[in-house]
Amino acid sequence: MILTRGPQESKKVLVLLHGRGGTAEDILSLTQHLPEVFAVAPQAPGRQWYPHSFLRSKQENEPQLSESLNAVHDLLNQYVSSHGAQNVFVAGFSQGACLAAQAIATLPARYGGVGIFSGGVIGPNEELAVYEGDLQKTPVYIGGSERDPFIPLHRIQTTAKIYSELNADVTFAVYPGGGHSVLQQEVDWLRQLLA
Repeated sequence: MILTRGPQESKKVLVLLHGRGGTAEDILSLTQHLPEVFAVAPQAPGRQWYPHSFLRSKQENEPQLSESLNAVHDLLNQYVSSHGAQNVFVAGFSQGACLAAQAIATLPARYGGVGIFSGGVIGPNEELAVYEGDLQKTPVYIGGSERDPFIPLHRIQTTAKIYSELNADVTFAVYPGGGHSVLQQEVDWLRQLLA
């Protein structure tokens, strides 16, 4: 199931990916703080994109992980084809941020922008891919809390490094304290980008 919000004739498309236990409706609520845009939010089966932590072996998260990645790649290809990559924006939170991070790193192009809010590329350190391609200075925001109970700081840092090597224009932000939520600074970044 895919929910949409906003004018379909909009030049810009925002693909939003919800976190584990969340819904497409939840993540679409972000659009009330953003400029008018056509937003697209797929719903994960059973409210999760894959069953285990994103730091576990990828094999443990199959076949759901590959199915979810393929679904996001299909969505991206659809809107890149109709709107141009530079008009396609992607943002995800938590498990959705991990899925976004993995999807974009494995399908690089010059997107309008990518927001990875409390997430990172998928897999244990020894399984991290050698990502190839060029994001052509796509603006990418990678951020989270210093002591997030689900997303360790080292993986946010590693993801920022990988994206820099993929030639993204990375904004990297770590906020002091703990917590696991979409932060106002992240919404502000997305709003400014879409404006």
